[in-house]
This record gives sequence, C-alpha cells and structure tokens, in this order.
Amino acid sequence: MIPADAGERAGLRHWLQQEETRATCCAALLVDMYGTDWLDWDPDSLRLSLQQDLEFKPPRMTVDKCLAVQVIMTTDQLYRSPEAFVTLMQPLNLRPATFRMELPSLADAAWGLTECKLLLGEDYDPQLFSDDVCRFAGIILQSAGAMNPMPPLDFAIMPEGMPEGEDTASIFSTMLLSRNVYSVEDAAAYVRQQLADLISQLDQLPLRSRSADWINLSRKLRQLVPASA
Repeated sequence: MIPADAGERAGLRHWLQQEETRATCCAALLVDMYGTDWLDWDPDSLRLSLQQDLEFKPPRMTVDKCLAVQVIMTTDQLYRSPEAFVTLMQPLNLRPATFRMELPSLADAAWGLTECKLLLGEDYDPQLFSDDVCRFAGIILQSAGAMNPMPPLDFAIMPEGMPEGEDTASIFSTMLLSRNVYSVEDAAAYVRQQLADLISQLDQLPLRSRSADWINLSRKLRQLVPASA
C-alpha cells in the first residue's frame, strides 16, 4: 500500500535512493508497497511506478538491485548461467550491473550467495546449479587460494582442467587471467560484516507491517552474526 502521508513517502525515498541500501531491503520496501506484483514488472514499469507513487526518479543502482531480486526470485538464471551469476553478484554487492564476464572475488560471491539464500529461503537448492556454474564457482575459490569447496560455494567443482565445449572453455580461460585479491579469511569477515549491515538496515526500514515471519527471519539473522561483528 502506498502511504498517503508525505513524511512516510519521504522516508521510503530516502532508503530507495541510497546506494548502501541492500537489495533485500529494497525488495522488502517494494513488497510492503506493492505486494509481490512488482516481481513481474519490467524495468520501465518499476521506474514509472516509483516516480509516480514516491515522486522521485529511482537511480540506476536501485533499479539494478530490484531487477536482481526479480531474477533471483522468478527465474533459474542464478543456477544455470555463469554470465547471470556474475551480473547478479554485482548489485548484491552494491555495484551497478556491468553485464561483463569478470571474475567475482570470493568475498563478493560468498556474500551474494548468502543474500540469495536469504531471499529464496527454503526454495534455495544448490543441487540445481549447472555444471558450468559449479565449475565457475570452483575457479572463484581457487583464485582465492581455496583447495576445496566450502560454504556457501559448497556446490563448486574445483578445476582439474578446462571444461569441454568451445563457448564454456572461452569463458573460463578469460576468467583464469584474473586473480582474486580476497583470501578465504577475508571473504568470511566480509560476509559477517555485510550480514551485520543488513540486519541493521532491516531494523530501521519504515515498513508498515512486520509479520511473524519477518520477526522470525530477523531473529535467525542475528544468530548468524558473532557478537564482535
């Protein structure tokens, strides 16, 4: 429901204009306003609705985050396509989607998958990842010095040679030219910090309704964050 109060609309604009607002938080605000209908909107419809209802032009970063949530929630592209995997990790880590095949850091991939799992809940199924995505995850891990799959990339297939197939081999050989600047320990610390930031944002969102499911989610998230985070 769109708030009639100008102050409430200003509060929504504030959160949706900030680059630091997490994709999950953008999704929560849109669900609070529009229900789940917005998950089926095209980019122009999303922009027009926000412009009409909240009287502001949403920045590209906001749209990228919302579109990433749409893809995660309504398609299987996260599981099927290395290209889609790369593109989704960018807005989940608060960067614009470039649609270029660039090797994500282990930190970016670990946090992006963590947020995907939060968004999908019980529908998240690592067994659905294609061999191409599994091999791609293995390269991300290897580039950070990991020798074996580990959560949340525990579905990864570690490299033992180039995969078969001309298109896939071309993608993966390009990826191998990049080296990952994040170690496994750095990535774990990064995920903990992003999770703490997400919880802080969720607590502050000007939501009109907070259901029992929402309260349970908040409680579960807090249990994942060490007291020192």
